[in-house]
Amino acid sequence: MKASHATVALAILLAGVLASPGCKPKTQEPAEPPPPPKTEEEIMTERMQAFIEEVIPEAKRLEVAVNEAYWEAYTTGKDDAYKAAEETELELRTYFSDEAKYKEIKEIYDAGAIKDPRLARQVILLYNDYAENQISGDLMKKMVALGTEIEKEFNTHRAKVGDEEYNRNAVKDVLRSSPDSNLREQVWVSHKSIGARIAPKVLELVKLRNEAAAELGYKSYWEMRMVLQEHDPDKVTTIFDDLAEQTQKPYE
Repeated sequence: MKASHATVALAILLAGVLASPGCKPKTQEPAEPPPPPKTEEEIMTERMQAFIEEVIPEAKRLEVAVNEAYWEAYTTGKDDAYKAAEETELELRTYFSDEAKYKEIKEIYDAGAIKDPRLARQVILLYNDYAENQISGDLMKKMVALGTEIEKEFNTHRAKVGDEEYNRNAVKDVLRSSPDSNLREQVWVSHKSIGARIAPKVLELVKLRNEAAAELGYKSYWEMRMVLQEHDPDKVTTIFDDLAEQTQKPYE
């Protein structure tokens, strides 16, 4: 069967349209390669920066509040000032006891991947702040309350001879310049009587602190403080043992 003139013309027209540049299939541009995976240092740096942004503002507020509260307590000796100091210290320590935040800073600390010296130093300091406070809330309250009570008794203690009271500066003046040896002795003895009075409470605080250190896996509170202050307990002990040995011989 012969094709009609109209069919042939239509076929020619379609062929021309399909052959035009606008109808040619577009070639696909090559996709950009994906970015390289982040290094561990980059990941930990980003996590630490985010951690600092979240934690530091409130930690700063609490640190300032604690220092101001204790300054007020030390300079006034008032009961309500010491109570405020106790409450603000407990609030600060509770803030650093957060388990989720401790887990985050511990992972960053354990990775040891951050090379920037300033940021790496912040990792250590914040890790130590959180590590020390991973203890039971009840034990923390007892330690803070008893510690504040001892400080209050010690700081408000006054030597007393007869009807006269002597604060620490007055005690120094008497010991330095008074010609009355009997007065000097009485002032000295009264001034030092605070030791016997607070000794039972100090021993109780020692027990509480050692209990807290044991919760965190340390042999004693002293060992814990040495480690968290970045000292080697064995080296410190060796230094003082050597010092004791060298200074003892001249007195034997």
